[in-house]
Amino acid sequence: MLTSRLARWLRSNPELATGLRGGPADLVLEDGGLVILRRADERDHTIDARGFDPGGTDPSDPVDVIRPRRANTTIALVADAGATSWEEIGDGRGAISWRALAEQYDAARAFAVREDLILPLPLPDLGGAEYSLGRAGLHALAEVLGAARESLTGRIGLRARAKAVTTPGFPADAGLRPTLALGPERARLVLLPAPESSGTPLVGLSPREAAAALVADFAERGVALPLEADRFDREPIPPPPEGFGTFLSFGANLLARARYEAGPDASPVQLWPEHFDQAFDSRRVTCGISPGDEDSPEPYLYVLTERTGGWLPEPAMWTSEPWAGARLGWSDLREAAASGDDALELGRTFFAAGLATRTP
Repeated sequence: MLTSRLARWLRSNPELATGLRGGPADLVLEDGGLVILRRADERDHTIDARGFDPGGTDPSDPVDVIRPRRANTTIALVADAGATSWEEIGDGRGAISWRALAEQYDAARAFAVREDLILPLPLPDLGGAEYSLGRAGLHALAEVLGAARESLTGRIGLRARAKAVTTPGFPADAGLRPTLALGPERARLVLLPAPESSGTPLVGLSPREAAAALVADFAERGVALPLEADRFDREPIPPPPEGFGTFLSFGANLLARARYEAGPDASPVQLWPEHFDQAFDSRRVTCGISPGDEDSPEPYLYVLTERTGGWLPEPAMWTSEPWAGARLGWSDLREAAASGDDALELGRTFFAAGLATRTP
């Protein structure tokens, strides 16, 4: 079979895996003419073509440099019948996209969705009273994480990851990362590094109880966290909204791409606990994604800029209230995805139009 011959060829040519990214790779998946590799390495990373910032830089760090970290790089290779020609994909510059590959290989689709390399379609329907209630509960927990980070570092910025909200590692000598991990009908508070299946189940607990549990988790690791749990609300949080993990992944992916295209003067993408939105700044323009607020029951993309009125991709609109800028609703993105268009591409074009209003 092609797949077994391909695997033997790959194993007998280790320079292929080594030469692609500069380090050895492990075989993760075979499916017909497809091979997926994963390589772990440790080196200095500059921001890649997607703009991902897995190290979680702070505003005081150089924007275009990521601190050394343990990196996991996923590589997909497609072979022809003779197993002699290959294409690398997944970095936005290859000849084939993850979505196109997923349409050809069922195994690739399952892998790519699981790893958040592509988004499951249709995009989730987010909005309404139940969504707003669940969103408010997660917002309250994000404020706990922000306060925890502030108590030791004076900073509050968080990071959105695949189906999670986390902090940069702190304190520096311990590298602990309080993380809100989401799953179907569940939320856990995990103090990384640790298995994400561990941690404190949060549904039914109050933000005050979550804060107390976090203080206890830090104490078990030998770190005194000066966080006053009594400052937080006593009301139990409801289950997280269905599909919110996909929303976080969508926002992190989209803003990482937009930040890369904005250039080296763009700030890191952060999730701000005050408003629970992800955003970055570049030359007096802010690009962000909100999960919804008092003025909007559904999520939306936004651009804050003083120079309004230029071209925007339909159906985005300029607005002057309650802030000056542009917005694109989640329902518009869902409609684009349902009609076969790329919702990420629509969002990227929206942010590119907003960044075009930057001051020189």
